[in-house]
Amino acid sequence: MRTVPLAVLFALALLSGCLGPGAGTEQPAPAPTTAADGTTTTPLGPAWSFTDTAGATITRDGNLGHPTVLFFMATWCSTCRSNTPRLATIQDEFAAQGLKSYSLSIEPNDDKADLEDWKARYDNPWPHGNDAGLANAKLFGVTSQSSIVVLDGHGNPVKQWGYGGASESDLRKAVQDAFARA
Repeated sequence: MRTVPLAVLFALALLSGCLGPGAGTEQPAPAPTTAADGTTTTPLGPAWSFTDTAGATITRDGNLGHPTVLFFMATWCSTCRSNTPRLATIQDEFAAQGLKSYSLSIEPNDDKADLEDWKARYDNPWPHGNDAGLANAKLFGVTSQSSIVVLDGHGNPVKQWGYGGASESDLRKAVQDAFARA
């Protein structure tokens, strides 16, 4: 009888998208700065931007004041497909409070038609775009598809998950934390 090494089974599970959501990484809130006149301000997070499939430029600055979810995905990714309903549930739940969600493909071969098809197939009403040159992924240290970054209203990361994404309850908690950092 032949045995399959555990490392091979793990690699197959990872590639097939069978592993569940990860634990995520908490990101501490940046310390406010105090000016000479006594006013305090919260530093802004990384200046991210992308062009969506409709041709609109989406930026950190255009989202200031709104907690934001960035979903780094690829249209061929089975784990991305399993994360999409969770993201839709959270976006629907918090949309009236101002949550913004975006899907950014980190697959260079995903074109506008691929992203529009994904958006329609999985009923994602939020903007989708290609993360050209992985510029945004690099800003947040994203190294794989099906990664999620939750930002507060200042654009600072609250929590981040790598490959496997987030459970619905963990994602909800991170979004609530993002709103609390207002």
